[in-house]
Amino acid sequence: YNRHRQIKLNQCRIPSCSRKDKILRLVFFSSILMIIGSFSLIVHFSKQPLPSMPTHLQDDLTEREALTLCCGVFLFIAFFIAMYAEGTAELTLPKFFLKFVHLNQNWTIEEYNESDDRE
Repeated sequence: YNRHRQIKLNQCRIPSCSRKDKILRLVFFSSILMIIGSFSLIVHFSKQPLPSMPTHLQDDLTEREALTLCCGVFLFIAFFIAMYAEGTAELTLPKFFLKFVHLNQNWTIEEYNESDDRE
C-alpha cells in the first residue's frame, strides 16, 4: 500500500483557540504594523535634507530629529509589546500553523501497483 498526505485548501478548518490568544494575536499584529510604520517613518525622515546649520551649536532638537527620535521610541515599544504578546500566548504562531496543517491533512491509501514501481 502507498500512503500520501494531502492538504485540501478548499475545505480548510481553522483550529480553535481561546479568547485570550485571539486578543494577544491582535495585539501582536498591531504591534508589527506599528513597527513597520515606525521604521518607514524613520527612513522617510532620515532621507529629508538637513536644514542649514548656523555656526553656533543648537541646544534644541530640530523637528526632523524629534520626529525620528519619537519614531525610534515607538519602534522599541512596539517590539517589546509584540514580544510580550507572543510570549504570553498559549498558542504561538508556529504552534497554530502546525495545528492548522495537522487538522487539514487527509491521508489517501492506494493499493500497491508493481507497474508504478520505478526500480
